This record gives sequence, structure tokens and C-alpha cells, in this order.
Amino acid sequence: MTDKKRVTERMSKILKSRMSAVIVLATACAAVFILAAYNVQTVTIFDGNNSHSIATTNQDTDAVLELAGVSVSDKDYVDSRDTNTGDREITILRANEVPSSPVNAVTADAKSVSVSYYGMLAEYGSGDETDDTVEYRTIEVEKEIPFEQVERTSDSLPKGTRKLETSGQNGVAATVYKQKIVGGRVVESILEGDVVKQEPVDEVTLVGTYVYTPVTTSSTVSQLDASSVALDANGMPISYKKIITGSATAYNGPGKFTASGRPAMKGHVAVDPREIPYGTRLYIVSADGKFNYGYCIAADTGGFIYNSDTVVDLFFDTYAECAQFGRRDVIIYVL
Repeated sequence: MTDKKRVTERMSKILKSRMSAVIVLATACAAVFILAAYNVQTVTIFDGNNSHSIATTNQDTDAVLELAGVSVSDKDYVDSRDTNTGDREITILRANEVPSSPVNAVTADAKSVSVSYYGMLAEYGSGDETDDTVEYRTIEVEKEIPFEQVERTSDSLPKGTRKLETSGQNGVAATVYKQKIVGGRVVESILEGDVVKQEPVDEVTLVGTYVYTPVTTSSTVSQLDASSVALDANGMPISYKKIITGSATAYNGPGKFTASGRPAMKGHVAVDPREIPYGTRLYIVSADGKFNYGYCIAADTGGFIYNSDTVVDLFFDTYAECAQFGRRDVIIYVL
């Protein structure tokens, strides 16, 4: 046999040996990979109201927490247990969250609490793992009932205006659970149902439907010059900041001065200065369209501000005029 042939055969044997080694190594790696994939668990970590999940083959709780970037102190209570789906839950009860009454003090949202949470609270306060005492307890997890927004029409408000009549308030409901506790551990938790502890209050907004019947500007009571106020075809202000509606009364006292120092006269009206500051320019008409007080200025303090639903007191020269006006619903345009 020639030297060349010997070299060729030797090289062939070496290549076959190395190929076998590669095949064996690849098979071993595949086996390890398949075995690792088979042992992967989804671990859900509950930390207060926060939760997140990671996939890992590591069974050591401390290692899993470190992998997830979650740190705990020696005083924190950590509960780790497998679920019936083959995955795992780790629940952390921080030292400053330990309730004085383990089972009844539930503060977390039910949707973000792990399956083991309630049992963990009971276990934390037990201290006797051999105790087989059986007891039943009922717990409630409260949640809000959102209020609804309701609109109602009102013929006492001008068409196109809106007024909040009732502020909305959320109600309170509770999800009730009945738990069986053996030796301080919750072994069964049954959903009893929901109960309403406080009904929500609807937010009610009034929508005006009243169409004002115009009166002529010549019939206005006020003695103030209204030439600076632009009026539409119905004799109402074209431009204004807002509208106030309510009840108006009348008063008189010729020769006197108002609380703001202005003379008491037709056109100077009494208000609640906390709501309508002195000097505010107004235009006032009755809601039924039969009376037009006209352009006026907030100048006095009404005696109604402490015990009445009156919004304005209109000045007149005589008692007879006051009696004729009486009490009426009015529309106040704040200019």
C-alpha cells in the first residue's frame, strides 16, 4: 500500500469519528433543550397591587425573584405555591402591609389579588401549622358603582341653556366571599355574590326649553343708560358671559345709598356679592316674558342671602311698584 493511500484512509477514519461526536453532541443538546422546555413554568409574582409574570425553569423562589428584579427584606412575608394549572404563584406581603386582622382586613382590588392571598394572610397570623381547627368567615371586597349622567328638560330655563341640578356620586358595592379556614389556612373560598352597600346618585343636568316672549325695550324699569348694551330683535343682550336663573323680589328706599356707596335707584340692584360682585353689569328680564327690568348694576347686598333661594332684589321707587312686581322667576344676563 502506498503512503498516499495510507494517509487517505487515516483521514477518512478521523472525519467519521468527528462526525459521530458532532451527532452525539447535537442529540444531547436537543434532549437538554426539550427537557428544559418541558420544565418551564409561568411564575406570576404578586407584589401589592402590582403583578407580572416570567417564564423560568428555576424552582428556587429567591432566584426567581432576583431574575424578575424584585427585592424583598427579611421582614417581608413571601408565599410560593403551585397552581392547579401547573404554573406557580409568588405573593409578597410587605412588612408594612401586614394587617392586624389577617383575614378580614382586605384592602387590595380583588382582580389583582392572587389565589393564595387570602390564605397567605390567614397563614401569616396563625403560628400553629398543626392546628386543625375549622372555622368559616365572610369577607367583602368593595368596589365603586359609577354614577350615570341624566339630562332633563326644564321650561324654566331659556332654550339652549344648561344647568347642573344634582351632582353625581358613585355608589359602593361589595363582592362577598365565604371562606373555610382549617388551621389558619384558607382551604376553600366560595363566591357568594355582590351586594349594593350604597346606591349611586345620578348626575342630573337641566336643559332649557323655554322660548322667551319678547317685550319692548321702552317698557324697561331701569333708569340707567343702556346704550352700551347691544340687543337683538327680541330686546335681549347679544353678548353676555353667562346666564343665572332664579327667583327675584323687590324693595324700595328712596333717598338712601346702597352698600357699595351707589345711590339707591332703579337700575341698582341687590345681590349676594359672594356670587355676583359689586359693579357687575347685568340685564334682567322675567322668565315669563312679561317684565323687563333692563340694564342694571349690582350695587347692594340683598337681605335674602342667608335664608332664601332668591337670587336678586330689584329696586323700585315706591312700595306700590314693589307689590305689583311681587316675586317672579327671572333670567339674569351677566354682561
